[in-house]
Amino acid sequence: MSWWEDQAQTGMWQSSNGDKLNPQLWSRSMAARFPDDYREKSAVDLTSSDGTMSDSASRTARLAQIMADADESKKAEEE
Repeated sequence: MSWWEDQAQTGMWQSSNGDKLNPQLWSRSMAARFPDDYREKSAVDLTSSDGTMSDSASRTARLAQIMADADESKKAEEE
C-alpha cells in the first residue's frame, strides 16, 4: 500500500511544477484502491421507533403485507 500512497502523493498535482496537490483526486483514488482504509463510511439505521422494522426480513414481510392489503382493497372497489 505504501507504493500507491507514494504515487498518489507524487503524481496527483494540480500544477505542472508540483506545488499543489489535488486533494479530491487523491482521496477518490485512495478510496477506490483501499476502501477499508480510506472509504467514507456511513450507516443507515432502518429500525422503527417501536423496533418492528429491525431487519430486512421483517421489512420485506411488512411490504408484502401492505401490497396484499392494497390488492384486496382494489379488488373490493372493483366489485
